[in-house]
Amino acid sequence: AAFQQSSNENKRRRQTVLHRDSPYGWLRDCDGGAGDIIPLAENSSGSDLSDDSDEESKVHHKHRRSQSPSRVLRTIMTSRVLFKIFQLWVVAGLVLLITFVTHRQSRYRRMRHEDLPKSNTKTTLVLMGYSTNRLDNYDIILPAYSDMDDVIDKIIFLWNNQEEEPPNVPMHGKVPIILVREPENSMNNRFGPDVTDRTETNVVTLVDDDCLLSRGMIRAMISSWEASSRDLDQRSLIGVDGDGRIVGTKHGYLFPCSRIEGWVLQRHCWNSIVSSSTPVSSNHPLNLVVGKTMTFSTLFMLAYQNDEVVWNYTSPQGGHFCEDIMMNALIRNATNNRDPVLMTKDRKWNLPLRGKKNEAAEIKEEHLAMDRTRTILSESGGLSFSLTVLSWNDKRSECVQWASTHYPESIWAEATTRQLAQ
Repeated sequence: AAFQQSSNENKRRRQTVLHRDSPYGWLRDCDGGAGDIIPLAENSSGSDLSDDSDEESKVHHKHRRSQSPSRVLRTIMTSRVLFKIFQLWVVAGLVLLITFVTHRQSRYRRMRHEDLPKSNTKTTLVLMGYSTNRLDNYDIILPAYSDMDDVIDKIIFLWNNQEEEPPNVPMHGKVPIILVREPENSMNNRFGPDVTDRTETNVVTLVDDDCLLSRGMIRAMISSWEASSRDLDQRSLIGVDGDGRIVGTKHGYLFPCSRIEGWVLQRHCWNSIVSSSTPVSSNHPLNLVVGKTMTFSTLFMLAYQNDEVVWNYTSPQGGHFCEDIMMNALIRNATNNRDPVLMTKDRKWNLPLRGKKNEAAEIKEEHLAMDRTRTILSESGGLSFSLTVLSWNDKRSECVQWASTHYPESIWAEATTRQLAQ
C-alpha cells in the first residue's frame, strides 16, 4: 500500500507542471488538452500533493512576486526608448523636408535668373520730384541707385518745384547723379531735352520717386527690352506687373480691376466699371502701361519732342496730364501695335515706416541683388490719388480717344501675327 501510494504520487508530479506564464500561478495538466486547472490555493490545501510540492509552490510564488515589478519596469523603459526613437525620426524627417523645400526654392530662383539673357547694357535712370513730403524717400532711393553701377550708367534727377529746395544728392556714389532744376512744373520734362541731352545710352528707365527698383528688376527690364527686337526702333515698352491697363477707342481707359494691387483700389475700380456699364472681357490684353515704371528706347524720347501737337496737348497749357498714354501710343504706332511687356515681381517688400537714414541702412544687399522687386515706399501717391477713380478714368479716356485721332484709329487694337513679323 505504501509502495502504491508513493508510485501514484510520483506519477502525479510528472503529469502536472506549474504554468509560469500566468500571473496567478495556475496548475495545468501537462497533456495540454482540456485538463483540469486548479488554483494553487486549492492545491495547497489538498491531500493529494506532498509537502515537497507545497514548498515548491510557495517558492515559485515568492519568485513570481519578486519578478513582476522588474518586468513592468522593463516594459515601461522599452516604451520610453521606442517613443524617443519615434521622436527623433519625426524631427529628422522635418529637417529633411525643410532642407529639400528650401533647396528647391533657391534652385528655382537661381534658374529663373540664369535663364535671363546675359547683358552688359546699362540704362539711364530718370527720376522726377516735386513734393517735399517725399524728401525722406530720397534718403533711400538715391543711395540705393547710386550703388548699382552694373545696371545704371547715370541718374538724371529732375526737380519740378520752383519754390522749394531739392533734397541733398549723394556725391560719392558709384553712379553719377545729375540734378536739374526745371523752370516749369511739367510732366513732359522727363521726356524733354534736359534728359536726352544728358543721356548716353540707347535705353532709359523712368521710375517714380515713391518706389525703389531692385538691381534684379532693372536688369530684367533691360534684358526683356533687348530681347523684344533686334532693331532699336522696334523694341517694346517694358513695364512692371500691376501697372498694365486696358484701353480702347470705344471704351476708353479702364483699370483691369482683378490685376490691381490692393483691395481698396480694386473695390473702387469695380464700382466705377459697374456705374459706367462698359462691357470689357476679363481676357482683354493689357495694352498700356502707366508711367510709374517704364523702360524703352531713348530714340522714342526724341520722337516725342519732335511731335509738337502731342507736346502741347500734354503740357500744362494744354491741361492734359497723360504724357504716359501718349508715349504708349507713340511706341505702339512705331512698333506695329506691340503690347507692352510686364515684368513679374518675385515678392513685394515694403518699408515699415518713413525713409529715415537709419531705415535706409536696413536695406540689405540681398534685397537689391538679383530678385525682381519693386518696393513701394511709405510716402506714395500722385495726381490719380487726389481724384475719384471714375473721374480719373474719364480724364484718361479722353486722352486715349484723342490719341486714336492723332494716330491711326487702330492704335489700341491687338497686333496681328503679320504686323509683328513686319
